[in-house]
Amino acid sequence: MLNIELGISKKDSDDKSIVVKRGLEKKIRDGWRPDVAPQGYLNDRVTESGFRRIFTDPERMTFIRKIFELHYQGRSVTEIPMVTTVDKIASVPLLREWELP
Repeated sequence: MLNIELGISKKDSDDKSIVVKRGLEKKIRDGWRPDVAPQGYLNDRVTESGFRRIFTDPERMTFIRKIFELHYQGRSVTEIPMVTTVDKIASVPLLREWELP
């Protein structure tokens, strides 16, 4: 009896995995980013799930541009983090939904 329940549970888990992968692939095909926004951008948390956009973060976008300009000017990779500590800008902490204010 336990083998039957475990088999059903495994089949259900495998089916959910296939559906999630299919959904993520469809999002990519439609041009959406199925992940958190990269540094310098913010996720839209107001819009209905599935239709959320990614906006530029006005506080951090200038800083990200500065990093790319330094790299383009030929600064070494070891020099660029020194700029981040001088400007005192850290990465955005990832908040889970239950941790939001």
